[in-house]
Amino acid sequence: MKTYTAVQCFNKCALALMLMLHVPLLFAGVSSESLSPMPWPMQAGESVSDLSRLFYPKNKHMQQHFIADTIRLNHDEQPDLNPTAVFEQEHQILIPSIRQLSKKSMRKSDRVSAAKPQTTESAAE
Repeated sequence: MKTYTAVQCFNKCALALMLMLHVPLLFAGVSSESLSPMPWPMQAGESVSDLSRLFYPKNKHMQQHFIADTIRLNHDEQPDLNPTAVFEQEHQILIPSIRQLSKKSMRKSDRVSAAKPQTTESAAE
C-alpha cells in the first residue's frame, strides 16, 4: 500500500513538474501587441536622442536603432522630427517596442558571432 501511494505521489509530482515546464512554452509566442509601437509622452525639454540614452545608456548602436525607428514611426505626423529636436511642450510620440529593437540587436550579435570563428581560424593559419 505504501509503495502504491508513493508511486501515485511521484506521478503527481512528475505531472506537476511537466506542466510547470510546458505552460510557459504555450505563451512564449510573441504577440503582435508586444511588437507594435508604443505611445510615449515626451516632456518639455526632451529630445528623441535624450530618450534613446535613457533606454540604452551604454549602447550607441541600439540608440541609433531606437532613434531611426522612432523617426520612421512618427514621419506621417511629424515629418521634420530629428533626433536633437527639443520638444517645447509635452507631446506624445510613438516609439518602437523594446522587443522589436532587441530582435535587431540579436540579429547583429548573430552576425558578429558568426564572423568571429572565421577570423580566429584565419589568424591561426
